[in-house]
Amino acid sequence: NGTDYTTILTETTIEAGETSKVIGLDVSEDAIVEGDETATLTISNPQPEGGLSSGLFSISDTDEATVTITDDDVAEASIVWVSDGAEPDTDGQFRVSVDKVSQADVTVNYEVDGSSTATAGFDYTALSGSVIIVAGQSSADITVDVLDDSIAENDETVKLNLTGTDSGRVSIGEENNTATVNITSEDADPLISVSEVEVEEGTGGESTATFTVTMDIDSQKGVSVSYATLNGSAVQPDDYTQTSGSLTLGNGDLSETVDVIIQGDSVVEGDETFSLVLSGAVNATLPNGEETLSVDGTITDDDEAVVSIAKTAEGSEPSTNGQFSVSMSNPAQVDTTVEYSVSGTATAGSDYTSLSGEVVIAAGQTSQTLEVAV
Repeated sequence: NGTDYTTILTETTIEAGETSKVIGLDVSEDAIVEGDETATLTISNPQPEGGLSSGLFSISDTDEATVTITDDDVAEASIVWVSDGAEPDTDGQFRVSVDKVSQADVTVNYEVDGSSTATAGFDYTALSGSVIIVAGQSSADITVDVLDDSIAENDETVKLNLTGTDSGRVSIGEENNTATVNITSEDADPLISVSEVEVEEGTGGESTATFTVTMDIDSQKGVSVSYATLNGSAVQPDDYTQTSGSLTLGNGDLSETVDVIIQGDSVVEGDETFSLVLSGAVNATLPNGEETLSVDGTITDDDEAVVSIAKTAEGSEPSTNGQFSVSMSNPAQVDTTVEYSVSGTATAGSDYTSLSGEVVIAAGQTSQTLEVAV
């Protein structure tokens, strides 16, 4: 009364000689989705005029009548972006609205679009799939609760599509029925490192030096880095097999390995080194912002040589020289000086030319002849 229809009088007069009276109900137009409504009038206490007794009048069993006011209002629901989210704890927000308020709560259903790049439960708290616009209100917000992580990733999206309502008088509009919230990542690109390697050479065949390339945090951005070996005191192909290529990391894979084949030999040469050089990092950085990172691979030499001496020729007067041979069981990478002392009954300077006291076995050789000039 007074809202849905114009206020009416609480009594009416049936004139003398009449048997009925029409009571008008003036309906008030509004813009509220409320469904059909009713107005019921109940009659009571007839009061005759002109001295007639009220006892001559009574109320029949039909003492009330109901008029239905048909609602012609319908509403459309829409969704818009309100604000973006960001790690670590800035939430995003959507707003779902109706163009006409409703007399009852309206539940609007939605779904996360398959094109969304953010993942529920990892990047944001999973959404319920519905929002309630309270009776008399024109909108309700959906909050995207951002979850922090330690993963380098591109900005991600949550896209919602409205799918329906629980009211037959509230539909989803053909426009503004989808909206997108962006989630900005706070994590910097990962830092790449690689460990130095030491491997025993072996006396023959091949062994493997394995370098481990590692990221300090995970990434979903597609990380890659190139690698190549570089000669040092160890050289390819004699000491190792040259290796180059590219590694891909991320999406849960925080490390990869690079295998370098080491060539074994029996040469006494000491420890040798070569380098593994990383370069061209994509969506990642190398230490100190450098463009390259180089680490050593050390080939530990496990070879030894036993030195021996043997007579190879006797000497005799007047001019046949004698000979010794000084030998090593394995060759060496460098010249090897072997010292010796002289004893016996022959006298240096009288019976043979004095000897120096040392002999040099050249690099790569296993023996050297020592001449005794008679």
